[in-house]
Amino acid sequence: MAIKNKTQLVLKDKDGKKVVHEKNNLTAGDVLDALECQERMYAENTTAVKQFNELVEFNISLFNSDEVTRESILQGLTNDEAFSALNQPILDILGIDPSSEENEKK
Repeated sequence: MAIKNKTQLVLKDKDGKKVVHEKNNLTAGDVLDALECQERMYAENTTAVKQFNELVEFNISLFNSDEVTRESILQGLTNDEAFSALNQPILDILGIDPSSEENEKK
């Protein structure tokens, strides 16, 4: 488990160009926020809509930029990348690398 001290969210702008949003110097507060987000996402009777909204709101709060908004996220990610792109900052903050976990199982 390799803890990263930064994370990023890549969104496409109105012209279709990739814009990389970075959050450097992650803190213990970011860890707590990520854990609380996961707790809300996986609470009993939580719908997929609520889970997705939690991810969107978490990323807006984490990146804390006028350029990372609900609209920029919804328009800047394709349907097939949305969940993984929005979940990646949580994985980075918590030091979870799904690819290394898969390798450990083999």
